Amino acid sequence: MESETTKLDPDPASPRNSVRTRIVGGFSAALFGQVVSVGIQLAAFPAFVAAWGMEGFGHWLALTSLASFLTLSEMGFATAAANEMAMDAGRGDRQRVVVVYQSMWALLSSISGIALTVGLAVLWFTPFPGLLPVDVSIWEVRVIGTALIVGVASSVLSQLAIAGFRCDGNFAVGSLCFTLQRTSEFIGQVIGALTFRSMMAAAVLGTVFRLAAHAVTMLVLKRYSPWLHAGVRHADSQVVRKLASPAFASAAMPLGHALNNQGMIQVVAAVAGPAATVAFSAHRTIANIATQLTSIINRVVSPEFARAYGESDMPLQRRLHRQACRYAIWISALALAFACLAGPWLLHFWTRGKVTCDLALLASLLLAVFMRTTWFTSSVVATSINLHQRLATLFVFGMGASCLVAVPLTRGLGLIGPAVALLGAETILAGFVLRDSLSLVGDKWRTFLHDVMVPPVPGRRS
Repeated sequence: MESETTKLDPDPASPRNSVRTRIVGGFSAALFGQVVSVGIQLAAFPAFVAAWGMEGFGHWLALTSLASFLTLSEMGFATAAANEMAMDAGRGDRQRVVVVYQSMWALLSSISGIALTVGLAVLWFTPFPGLLPVDVSIWEVRVIGTALIVGVASSVLSQLAIAGFRCDGNFAVGSLCFTLQRTSEFIGQVIGALTFRSMMAAAVLGTVFRLAAHAVTMLVLKRYSPWLHAGVRHADSQVVRKLASPAFASAAMPLGHALNNQGMIQVVAAVAGPAATVAFSAHRTIANIATQLTSIINRVVSPEFARAYGESDMPLQRRLHRQACRYAIWISALALAFACLAGPWLLHFWTRGKVTCDLALLASLLLAVFMRTTWFTSSVVATSINLHQRLATLFVFGMGASCLVAVPLTRGLGLIGPAVALLGAETILAGFVLRDSLSLVGDKWRTFLHDVMVPPVPGRRS
């Protein structure tokens, strides 16, 4: 039986050539955003330390991390709405897209308003600011907190704006606008820190710059999708009820990732001690090299898959799933091979010789990362069409169980124990997710494996 081609658009004149163009453009924009994000992380340390010193930078991190918890207030509704809008756009039902968009606009505006009100009340009318372990005056904490909370509230609405770009095939533009917002906020913070040597100035200018970038984002969205306008005229409570289940499932996914990352660190710290925790964390950082590029694949393919689902185009859904898995697996394999070969040198250089490479531990973690890359990429099928409730449940419970299993394994096997626990959980998830994804797209194991095992060679037609 002839397998389906692994090329999305073999004919440049094909109507679907736009799918290839959007994916390539989206990947480039997302990769650029990732580079900018890393650049911001690297530049933040010298810039803020120069302004406030190490201790002052520590206080800044404590305050900003506290405000970031408010991003959880959207409870996954922006993600669920983005998927729903893309599926409706695939069906050509723009009226329905507007209904979903305005329903979420009304909901998220209300949630942001409530979170903003509660946050400001706590800051200005309770003794909470004085209880924070920071060497900053209560007045400064209140001003800094107010600016940061306003910035976070605007970021919640920005996520919905990005969903507007996604549904109309403009993921790359939306990704660039999101990068613009992050960059603008950071530039404002750096200007405030280096010019005025003040955390208040950094927080206020950062928020002002971010709000300006948000306004630009809305203008760009209006330019690209003039039919998609904000407001509440077409808001429908039925939409909110329908999206509640997939929204909560999306909100649960970060909990699974937290158990996978921070949860396992806590297990190692409790059982093996701080020195072992540093060694385990360092090895895991090297092993996670592959996750950066492969996570971009999901973000780029997701809106295209949702559109294909809305169009009831099953062959395109199969090709998108296969191509995503194919590139993710081979990129992951190459990255992991690099990490395995260069890992000992990277560890020695990065830790200045304070952490000795344990090849068995590194290999176990690399295998776990490979399995995670496999199932996470395949999960784009369910997550793109709001059918990921079972996946979210299994992910949270699976990661929680791996932490429990890791306790006796760490006592018996040392640092190999938590790596083995992670590998087991990731392997089970890979089997579950791949089975469900293949069922959803009507694919078969034999043809799927035949295609994804072929190395992707640019320019070659399969």
